[in-house]
Amino acid sequence: MKKFVTLFFRLMLDKRVPLKVKILPFIAIAYIVFSRDILPDGLPIIGILDDLIVTAGTMILYFALGSVSRIANGSTKPEPRSKGTRSSSEDTVIDGEFYVVEDEKNQEKK
Repeated sequence: MKKFVTLFFRLMLDKRVPLKVKILPFIAIAYIVFSRDILPDGLPIIGILDDLIVTAGTMILYFALGSVSRIANGSTKPEPRSKGTRSSSEDTVIDGEFYVVEDEKNQEKK
């Protein structure tokens, strides 16, 4: 269950997933909440069963189309959060020097 929730939010926040796909879970919720159904909820088992089938089908479609759109637009890794960062596929070498500064408080404790 935790994997589905994590994937759900990753797909919602991913810019590579189209808005049409992101709307699908809200359509499923609206179908459950509003009284207009394919089969009325007053029917004993069938009324609730159609809600479950439509909701499950919509969520399967959401996960399938969201994952396909992520794969089609590149890898499944999340995009970098800030615009100034480079992707991990670029080779970057940073050359620099460093030195150690000892703290006076640390020297007093020793």
